[in-house]
Parts: sequence; C-alpha cells; structure tokens
Amino acid sequence: MKESRITVAGLWLRVREAGEGEPLLLIHGLWANVNMWRPVEAALHDRRLITIDLPGMGRSSVPRRPLRVAGIARITC
Repeated sequence: MKESRITVAGLWLRVREAGEGEPLLLIHGLWANVNMWRPVEAALHDRRLITIDLPGMGRSSVPRRPLRVAGIARITC
C-alpha cells in the first residue's frame, strides 16, 4: 500500500493505492475517509485500488467553500 498527497485545483488530497492490476477509483461519501475502504482492499487484492480523501475529509485540505458534486467530479477526473 502506498500513500501520498497530490495537489488538484489548489487543494491537496490524500491518496492511497493498493494492489495491482486494472485500476479502480473508490470515492467515499460524506464524513468518511480512505480508511473505510480497508475491507474492500482486502477483498479485491487482484485490482489496483485508488482511494482519496475528498476535500475537507480525512487528511485532505479544506476548500474555502463547500464543493458541489460537479466540483468533486472535476477534482477526481
């Protein structure tokens, strides 16, 4: 498992990658963080899983204004 920080649209995001194979991006809901995906990482060890803490959650930076779904989509794509 590899954990890092990336900067997107002026925000830094915590990113975790686990496993190998075809990548799958996992995005959590409100008030969660990358740790919620640990059981999925164990079950899907044959996939490369990429998880992020969305802005304002977990160890990612907090945006000046709350993001709408379209803003989150722009950041994660």
